[in-house]
Amino acid sequence: MRPIALRLALHGLALAAANLGSILAAYAVYYVAFRPAHQLLIQAPLAAGLSIAAFVGWYWLVEQTRWGRVQAAWRDAGEVTLSYLVAFAWSLVLFVSLHFATQGYLTSAGNVLAIWAFQIPTNFVAVWLAWRVRPRAAAAPR
Repeated sequence: MRPIALRLALHGLALAAANLGSILAAYAVYYVAFRPAHQLLIQAPLAAGLSIAAFVGWYWLVEQTRWGRVQAAWRDAGEVTLSYLVAFAWSLVLFVSLHFATQGYLTSAGNVLAIWAFQIPTNFVAVWLAWRVRPRAAAAPR
């Protein structure tokens, strides 16, 4: 696999995993601490904040480790955009698989659309912030 494809797959997977993990964590917080309040009023902003923080932290950490040919640094805005889009495909694969493994049946299209609706603004902010806070060495042209 070429380094660019690996970078895109890696970032897309990390972003989708951050999304799904934060949605589950935010649901747990809601369930334990805030029931019977309206679920989305608690879960959505908490999940968005956790997801953004997790991805920015991931990107910064990978940049600091210098993984050689698969180093995470995006080369240009095109790679940033593709990483953003790849996350939608990964979330489909991860969420449908997770739902099937835990519930025993495929999820509805409405659930997938709800996750994508969550991802559109959340991932835009996460990717934009990761691009903005990347280490200066990563920002230098190669």
